[in-house]
Amino acid sequence: TDVKVTVLAGATTGTVSVPTTIDTIDESDETFTIHNGAVSATGTIIDNNTAPTVTGITPSIATEGDAVVFDFELSNPSAVDVEYTFTLSTGTAGSSDYTTTDVKVTVLAGATTGTVSVPTTIDTIDESDETFTIHNGAVSATGTIIDNNTAPTVTGITPSIATEGDAVVFDFELSNPSAVDVEYTFTLSTGTAGSSDYTTTDVKVTVLAGATTGTVSVPTTIDTIDESDETFTIHNGAVSATGTIIDNNTAPTVTGITPSIATEGDAVVFDFELSNPSAVDVEYTFTLSTGTAGSSDYTTTDVKVTVLAGATTGTVSVPTTIDTIDESDETFTIHNGAVSATGTIIDNNTAPTVTGITPSIATEGDAVVFDFELSNPSAVDVEYTFTLSTGTAGSSDYTTADVKVTVLAGATTGTVSVPTTIDTIDESDETF
Repeated sequence: TDVKVTVLAGATTGTVSVPTTIDTIDESDETFTIHNGAVSATGTIIDNNTAPTVTGITPSIATEGDAVVFDFELSNPSAVDVEYTFTLSTGTAGSSDYTTTDVKVTVLAGATTGTVSVPTTIDTIDESDETFTIHNGAVSATGTIIDNNTAPTVTGITPSIATEGDAVVFDFELSNPSAVDVEYTFTLSTGTAGSSDYTTTDVKVTVLAGATTGTVSVPTTIDTIDESDETFTIHNGAVSATGTIIDNNTAPTVTGITPSIATEGDAVVFDFELSNPSAVDVEYTFTLSTGTAGSSDYTTTDVKVTVLAGATTGTVSVPTTIDTIDESDETFTIHNGAVSATGTIIDNNTAPTVTGITPSIATEGDAVVFDFELSNPSAVDVEYTFTLSTGTAGSSDYTTADVKVTVLAGATTGTVSVPTTIDTIDESDETF
């Protein structure tokens, strides 16, 4: 507004005062012009405000992948646009979690607030919420990055195979990594493999921070049983896979047969041993070969024996034939592959004896020939001695010396001949 000034009488000078307005705006010195008629002069207003500084930053939170946006305040406005540089320092959040380069922000003239935006990085890692610090001079605030990943779960297990005695090692995959070590529990269920074939207790595996794969090892049991390959199942939640145990045992073979003895008429029963058990019943064929015993002494056809699953021993029975022949003990051989043993048949017959002599008649001068019978045959020739005793016939009527007769093997009858003496005496018939 115009300014009116009164100059006292006689004076040739005066002063005119123009009030100025104090403010908080940082600005350059400013000028205006005062006029009276054609006469003017410049008035200069000296600014007394410092350049505005950041006086406060408000802490801020954002979900990973979104920017953390901080509000900040200035000490005073500026008459011109002003650029501010914000620096960042890591906390629990590292350089892979947000953009760590300095951020420059321009505040428009007259404003006393602004925002600074810090980009964050989206990832798949399950982790705790993380923080970093934003600075401008001595002023700072915390930025928090909220994790949006769930705890990793097992998404797949690869089926695996191992030979019995070795561990079945499964590879597994996780849905995403974790920022910390995580323990997983795997359960096992039997299939054709049972609790004697592998360790059935739960298996715990720790996956290190950052990893998305792991391995789980299931010990298996070595045995001597010949069996089919067997399976079991490993589980984590709804995810499962099959483990296969490869059998490394050959089919069992006969490794030994114990020699055996039986009395004729009874079976010769042999014990035999196998190299290892089998998971199923197995049939074995035994062949027989004659020795001193022949086909009439025992059943010579092959003998088949079934050994039950799990057993490593068995018996094989060979029938023998009862007879009446007096003979030596006899032997035969039983075979399975290259393995064999001797079977002995004990004879149970006594030496044959004379059980009957048929009376006989002859004319003097001819031999009296007696038929005789034996109690049983013999496997060898046997000699019998017959003695003579006088009756009405005396030593001059027949040969009184003992008579020896050999009966051939197998025979049960024979004849014995006693010579008589021819004479000229008329006499009654005589006996001895």
